Amino acid sequence: LTGCGSAPTRIGQSDDSEIERILSHGGQGGSLGENIARTALQMRGVPYLWGGVTPAGFQCSGLVKYSSAKAGIHLPRSSRAQYAAATTISPEQARPGDLLFFVNHGNWHVGISLGGDKFVHAPQTGSLVSISSLGHGHYRENLVAVGRLAPRAGGSPGQPNLAKAADTAGAAKLAPEALEISRLRTQVAQLKREIGVLR
Repeated sequence: LTGCGSAPTRIGQSDDSEIERILSHGGQGGSLGENIARTALQMRGVPYLWGGVTPAGFQCSGLVKYSSAKAGIHLPRSSRAQYAAATTISPEQARPGDLLFFVNHGNWHVGISLGGDKFVHAPQTGSLVSISSLGHGHYRENLVAVGRLAPRAGGSPGQPNLAKAADTAGAAKLAPEALEISRLRTQVAQLKREIGVLR
């Protein structure tokens, strides 16, 4: 994961029954978000691949791009641009298919919410697409935004279908604050190591 930012106040816990419910719909309907989450869950076990956007291998934003496209939402390639394309919501509103954005030392990472505290993502080199939990301190502390995708009124599946334009303005509004938080956390960790608090 590459993410660092302020922690959400609280995100509810989910259990395996929610994941099974998402998967049980097969391809038979469900909400837009559930369809995105279902596709991502079906990619569990696919290896991480830098720049990957297919089931041969995924980078984090590639998994999001692929899963969203299967649901008829065509997203830009990078996680920052995906942030700009999503409508920001509070972490407590997260439901299956919403996007979770993390920033760590200036690097962006994105995962797909499964509802509650679970999400599916392509973590890093040497790993597989898998489910993680926001209960893990690293993810909880580095979550900087939650975004929801929505089809544009009158849009049809298979067309660029976003509720807001995928430009870098959205990323720009968050990036300075997230980068400053990341820089400060790095400095604090370095100081703690220097005084022997961390090993």
